[in-house]
Amino acid sequence: MRIAEEINEFDFFIDTQAANTIKVEDKLLLVDNLDREFDFGISSEFKFKKGKLIQDIPIKTNFGMVLFCIAGEMRLQINLKEITVKKNCIFGIMPGSVGKLYYISNNFRSASIFFSNKSYQTALDIQYIIESQHLMFNNPITEISPERMTEFIDVFRTMYCKLSDENFKSKLDLADAYLQVLTVYWEDCKDQHAMNIPHSKPSRQKVIFDAFLNEIIQHYRVERSTAFYAEKLFISPKYLSKVIKDVSNRQPSDWIKELVILEAKALLRTQQYTVLQISEQLNFTSPSFFGRYFREAVGCTPRNYQLDA
Repeated sequence: MRIAEEINEFDFFIDTQAANTIKVEDKLLLVDNLDREFDFGISSEFKFKKGKLIQDIPIKTNFGMVLFCIAGEMRLQINLKEITVKKNCIFGIMPGSVGKLYYISNNFRSASIFFSNKSYQTALDIQYIIESQHLMFNNPITEISPERMTEFIDVFRTMYCKLSDENFKSKLDLADAYLQVLTVYWEDCKDQHAMNIPHSKPSRQKVIFDAFLNEIIQHYRVERSTAFYAEKLFISPKYLSKVIKDVSNRQPSDWIKELVILEAKALLRTQQYTVLQISEQLNFTSPSFFGRYFREAVGCTPRNYQLDA
């Protein structure tokens, strides 16, 4: 089932027919496994291959998500940042994020709200909160007290229960009201979290590196040259390469290629696009050039990767 065209990755990542999911007018999705064995609503294709949880699953999100973890652990990479989600953590990602999933523990318990990139006003409020914490480029994790997590989960449970009522007609209005409550709670947590973080001035190299990651996440589908990003940061390509190498022990082209390949893998795994369509989405001059670029990084052709996914 398609939840919406702009968030069709739900079909691969989440089983929208599962008992622990509820959908609101193709614009909002609530998922939880708070009282269940490990499931998280993950589809069987995603979860298992030859009986084992797949490692390094590529993820491309056209949806946003806020997740509340009450137990267990999940490890993943989002927008080139290594992330560990654990007990009493709130995890948020923006639409357009790219990454890969490494691991979810069997005792992982969480409640999640997925929202589309368009059409849902309250979702924009949540996006503002995520942006205000610089979650995409600094730390998408906020650790809170057990007491505050209980407050969030209580609101989520009530919201889920009310939205499950088939007789209730104005579900978007109801969802809006509960999300406004969660927004106020999160703003308060954000302010308290900021007060507890020691502030130290980052080095110029770290500032440049973070700005570089910011730029490539915005432009990697179109621009893959170091010179473009150097110009955006008002420095020379040579100096940019030196800074990135000093900070990360990698070249700028390595970071750019990683994002391009991650999105290519994610799109190929959906089985919804041809190699030609993906090469066009990623702005390659031809499918053959895309094929060479992909094979150099992955070791097989895009088509073979798609067939083996």
